[in-house]
Amino acid sequence: MASWEYPRATPDGDQIDLVEVMDVSGGLITHHRVYWGLVGFRTLSNQPAGAK
Repeated sequence: MASWEYPRATPDGDQIDLVEVMDVSGGLITHHRVYWGLVGFRTLSNQPAGAK
């Protein structure tokens, strides 16, 4: 398993906070999960429908 955390607080201000978790088998990603923090969730929920 591999994981990365992107914390909310940075020296330059807030950023989107999330954690990525990947299960790896044989050098390939077999399962990928992303967990959004409150700042990231609010950013996503404020996007207009169909926005990319």
